[in-house]
Amino acid sequence: LNVTSSETSQDKVKRRQKAAHESSRLLRYELRWVEDGKYAQVEEIPVYKLVSILDREVMTFNPTHVFCHWENDSHEDHCLL
Repeated sequence: LNVTSSETSQDKVKRRQKAAHESSRLLRYELRWVEDGKYAQVEEIPVYKLVSILDREVMTFNPTHVFCHWENDSHEDHCLL
């Protein structure tokens, strides 16, 4: 599940999404974008809505593994949740 593209221009968004799709194909996992990739930055999503989206995805998909940011990540967005 990708929450955002984290890019500022439409050209970069397309490139980031293409790379994510290619990676998922190579690694043989299902790629999902939150609300079809409409968000560029996580700050665009109210925290209550982001939590609701993630809860729904986890309940629906029931993953066996979750990979995310590590506990000492210094990126501001990654420290929010």
